Amino acid sequence: MAPTVNVIGAGLAGLAAAWKLVEAGYRVRLFEAAGHAGGRCRSLPDQRFGTAIDNGSHLLFAINRDTLSFLRGVGAPSTSLVPCDGTPFFDVGDGVRWRISPGGESALWMLGRGLKVPGVSRLCLLGQGAKLLSAKAGATVGERVPTSGMAWRRFWKPFLSAVFNADPAGVSAPHAAEVLRRLAFAGAAGGRPLQAARPWSEIVAEPALAYLRSRGADVRLGSPLLALDRGEGRVRRLVFRRGSVDCGGEGVVLAIPNAAAHRLCPDVVPAIPSAPIVNLHFRTEADHGLGFCGVVGGVADWVFWRGGVVSVTIAGGAPEAEAEPDALARRVWAEARRVLPRPVPEAPPAWHRIVEKRATSAATPEAFSLRPPARTPHPNLVLAGDWTDTGLPSTIEGAVRSGFRAAEVLAGISVFRG
Repeated sequence: MAPTVNVIGAGLAGLAAAWKLVEAGYRVRLFEAAGHAGGRCRSLPDQRFGTAIDNGSHLLFAINRDTLSFLRGVGAPSTSLVPCDGTPFFDVGDGVRWRISPGGESALWMLGRGLKVPGVSRLCLLGQGAKLLSAKAGATVGERVPTSGMAWRRFWKPFLSAVFNADPAGVSAPHAAEVLRRLAFAGAAGGRPLQAARPWSEIVAEPALAYLRSRGADVRLGSPLLALDRGEGRVRRLVFRRGSVDCGGEGVVLAIPNAAAHRLCPDVVPAIPSAPIVNLHFRTEADHGLGFCGVVGGVADWVFWRGGVVSVTIAGGAPEAEAEPDALARRVWAEARRVLPRPVPEAPPAWHRIVEKRATSAATPEAFSLRPPARTPHPNLVLAGDWTDTGLPSTIEGAVRSGFRAAEVLAGISVFRG
């Protein structure tokens, strides 16, 4: 009989780990505290909207190879992700629009029109990028790149805010450099954005669960883990609300949010500071097609539209998370309507606000230094999650990579009895 691995958490990290393990021939039990899978990539039915709305809006890029491999592996619909012609931006201060469009197969695209930002010389951007790429461990972006001027306003600030969901000046410079290297140096082959053409649950959770079940995985939703019973250097028992599972001779992948993992085993998982994300979804009468735009100089950071649903993302939105909802909705709608492809009324339509107070891990050098590896002192316990040490920020790709790494660590060490 194939060895068994218990995967705790059916977010992206847990689903990716479960898929990798099933593909390697392991028997998998998948436990999830909520009644649904997908984590931050889940969708919520909304009767007022007449459609599902995403918990949060996400962009993938062609360079996100682990995520794309996972989605292909579980049979996500081939039409789920639509390639976009670069990343558009709009400055609410003066109404200027531009688009960053990687092209070709190398970094040479940065010498052409693809990296043309109004009011910013290409030489300036390339020089500042070189300083960022040479940053040493412990340095922040603000120590390598000037945090004033048009280059900061129209390139570094929106780029880093989107990727790290944090105050860009305080972001770890080496990690920012790694993301810049991955997105820029592969040209269109890596830097082309991919937008979700369907609700995220239809892209991730539904096909992943269907595939895992078809391969014999035991999926148990609505099963919150209450305790890890450890002894003799191993995890011996998993205690759930409705019973327990003996696992001394089995592997365990702990793929739950950092705060929950820290509560269960604080000696293994450090508490990592987190940052919120605020999303507002509006239901319009017009069908806007599919598109998105970065917003510069406003409250909103990104505006996405799919059909009649317009979604506004506020990254690192600590003040906005506490703001009066109606006032916030009016303010971000005034910004969103300026970038939409079709005219919309001045007054906000029906809207739905979603606040995730611990949406992502902080991106400071100190926070990155706290991130633990997949391997733990217990040979049958490994960690997964976008908060682990993957070399990437708390992104979809980081979560999937962590799941892959957890599965590979379990497969590479002796975790089973005998």
